[in-house]
This record gives sequence, C-alpha cells and structure tokens, in this order.
Amino acid sequence: MSTSPPREPRPSADGPASAVDAALAFAETEAGKRALSRAAAKAAASEDLSGEILAERYRLIRQVGRGGMGAVYLAEHTLIGKEVAVKVMGYEHSRRPQDIERFLLEARAASKIRHENIVDITDFGYTDDGLGFLVMEFLEGEDLAVTCKREGRLPWRRALAIALQICAGLGAAHAQGIVHRDMKLENCFRIRRGDNHDFIKLLDFGIAKILDEGQAAQSEQAMTSSALVGTPEYVSPELVRGLKADPRADIYAVGVIVYKLLTGEVPLRGESYMATLTKHLLEKPLPPRRRVPSVEIPEAVDALVMKALEKEPEKRFQTVQEMSAAIAAILGGDRTSGSRRGLLGLLVVILLTAAIGLTIWIYTAIQAPPKKGPELAEAKAKVSASASAGAAEEAATKPEKAAPEPEPEPEPEPEAEPEVEENPEPEGDEGAERLTTSELTRGFGGVSSAVKRCSKYALSGMKVKVRVRISGPSGKVTSAEPLGTSSGTSLGECVARAVRQAKFPKKGADTTTVRTFKL
Repeated sequence: MSTSPPREPRPSADGPASAVDAALAFAETEAGKRALSRAAAKAAASEDLSGEILAERYRLIRQVGRGGMGAVYLAEHTLIGKEVAVKVMGYEHSRRPQDIERFLLEARAASKIRHENIVDITDFGYTDDGLGFLVMEFLEGEDLAVTCKREGRLPWRRALAIALQICAGLGAAHAQGIVHRDMKLENCFRIRRGDNHDFIKLLDFGIAKILDEGQAAQSEQAMTSSALVGTPEYVSPELVRGLKADPRADIYAVGVIVYKLLTGEVPLRGESYMATLTKHLLEKPLPPRRRVPSVEIPEAVDALVMKALEKEPEKRFQTVQEMSAAIAAILGGDRTSGSRRGLLGLLVVILLTAAIGLTIWIYTAIQAPPKKGPELAEAKAKVSASASAGAAEEAATKPEKAAPEPEPEPEPEPEAEPEVEENPEPEGDEGAERLTTSELTRGFGGVSSAVKRCSKYALSGMKVKVRVRISGPSGKVTSAEPLGTSSGTSLGECVARAVRQAKFPKKGADTTTVRTFKL
C-alpha cells in the first residue's frame, strides 16, 4: 500500500513550523487518516445519527431502540420512499472482527429463511465512518417482554396461540439448518396483522448456528469459542454442559417462554449468572399449575410445558412440528368441548321455550269459558254438517273398486365405506383361517411395555393409530405403518417399531388390522 509523503511544515516568520501546520501534515499520512477515521466513528457512535443518509439511500428518521450491539432507527429509502428499520452497530463492536462476523451471520441467517413469522432482512453495509448496519422490515408493535410486563400472566389459550407462531418460525429456520440459540421474550415481536393483534415476528438471529457443513467452522468461530451463548434464564442444560446446539435447544427455550407467559415468571432463576445455569442443570422447575394454583391451567398444558423443559434432549419434543401438533391438539380439543357446551346450551334453551309454550297453552285452555246449552248444540250441528258434506264429496270423487296403489320400494342406500377397516378380510384363498380378535389382542399385549417406552415422545393420553400386516405362515408382523397425525413423527415411528416385534399364531392367510395404542 503506497503512502502519501507528509507535507513539509510551512515555515513561519518566527522560524519554527506552527503546531497547526504540524497537525495538518500528520493528517495527510496513512496513520493520521486512520486516527481521524477512528475519532470520527467514535464521535458518531456517541451521538444520535438521526438525519444521516447511509449508503446514499437510507435516511435515518429517528432512533426507536438501543441495545448492546448498537441502535435501531426508523429510516426511509430515499429512492422509493419505503419505511424500513436500520440497525447500526456501535463503534466498539464495529472494530471487533468477531462482532462484525456475528452481525453478518444475522443478515445471512434471517435472509436465508424467508418466513412470515421471521423479520425480513434486505440489506447490509457500512457507514462512511466504518459502522456496520443492517436493513430490515419496519415493525410497529412491541416485544413480548413489554407485553408481559404490562399485562402480567396471559390466558393459556392466548399463550398457546402465540407459541404456535413461534414454533412455525423456528420450524422454517430449522428446515434451513439454522438453530436460533437465543430465543426469549425480547426476540418475539408482537404486531397487528388483520384481526390478529398477536402476530409474532422472530428477531435477532445474531448468534444463530448454521448447521451447514460448509459453514459450520466459520459460524462456530463467529459465535465465540464457547458453545454457551444466550440468555441464562433460557439456556438449555446441554448448552450449559458445552454440547453442540441442535433444534431441541430452541424447544427448551420455547418451553421457558410459554412458562413465563402462563405464570409471569421464568421457571428457573438464581442469584447470579452461574447460579441460574446451575439450576438449569440440576433443578426441576415447579409445574405451572403448582407455581400459580389460583390460575386455570389445564393438565394437558402443564404436561406440554414440562415436556419441553425436560433436562435430557431425548425426553423433549424432538421437533417443533411435534410440539406444534401437541399444541394444536390441546386447542382443538378445547374448541370441541366449547362446541359441545354450545350445543347443550342450545338444547336447554329449546326445551325451556317448549315448556313455557306448553304452560301458556294449558293456562289459556283452563281459563276459556265453557260453551252453554244452545251454543253447544249449534256447534255440534255445524261439525256434523261439515262431516256429512266431506263424506259425500269423498264418495263422489272416489272411483269404484279402486285398487290400492302399491307403495314404491325404497331404494337401498349405499353403504358408507369405513375410513379404516379394523380387521379386513385376509388375503389368500377364500375360507383360509385368519387371526381372531382374541389372538390379535394377546399378540399386541406382548409388546405393550415396548410401546409404553415411546411415551417419551408423547403427552399423557395421546393415541397412535397403526396399520399392521401379519404374515399367516410365519405369524410375524411384515409391516407397521403409523396413520394420521402420527405419520412421520418420532412418536409414530417409535410405536411402529415396537409393534413390529409382536408374535402371533400361524394361520393359513395373512391378516391386516388397524390398532390404536394409547400412551
């Protein structure tokens, strides 16, 4: 790199060069330019940058937030007039290679996912003073930490509806090989979209771990030499132990978020940073129902949260899709119960209305005055005359010896095909012997303990339906396939593996059956 020679000091009438001339001469050297650039950046970082134009296209309107890494501004694209948010790094962080790499990682990770529940990052660059900045969609709303502080505990249905959106965003990130690693209330931003006042956007993928093999080493260096990165109240036990992060670490953090929304408190917190981490390793939190016994929290919600907070990753939900399915089942069951309650209420209203109507009719009949002698005779005469006229008219119009028309036979209704046959006819020769119901029950009973071991993937009371094909000549299971919502999940595959171990009596034909196993 070539350097400009320093300008010779201008001699003054008094002899020696002035201090001002000496400073100007130093400013023209490469060392002087670097010193001035650092000074200018430091001065800019300590002030509000509102009014500045970055990269000749983003005019900063006002500062809307400040964090450890820098400040966030509402800005306007000078060419198209679109409002955006610009996150500008602070001076100190802009001079640290690892912080710049973390900033780049946030841009790379979030822009790679593209999901409605994740903030959209559109640009990255540097200011004239060397400060890094990110450009993202501007969101009007607040993070869940602010919501929780203002409103306190949220109703469990609202908390689960929020958790479903968090799981949706994380599912999209995990599908791209990205683990967030710093999920917390502050990184869940709440905005209004249509009629939904609780639409969630996930923020800050700055310490995300990209699981791509090609980027693993680079991203690991960018996130510091220690695997323990994140907020202590939300850090999973395996990260405290120094193990590598996988999607189950995010599931643990979502469990903490839902616990906080339900109870107003995080499940574990110590007197210090290290004390909190130790609690995550060794202490089991109180279930939400016991933490706030005065609040109505269903047992199923309690079980869901505690499963997400299991110390061992193998005992948690294995994917956010599994957790989403469990949440949807709870919310769906609640809607079904509400529908039944609504139908019961409607039936009660109908019965009450009928009873009131019957009471009014009886009362009116009792209160009506009875007809007296002449009036009664006249009424009877009118009824008799009317009946005689009707009979004469019917005789005149009725054909002689009219044979009764045969009633048409009702067409047989087509039988509805069952969705799944419990025990369809065996394949093979007609009349060949197949397994009986009692033989099937005994055979599946032999693997009940293996099936129950799959409860580590399930909530108490969950059911798994499996289609099973059993070879007649060998009495062994040739195939077991989970059906419905269990298909493709860790729970469904676990139950199917257990069922494949079942043994049955040998028969002349294969038997196919569908069985439901309750965990």
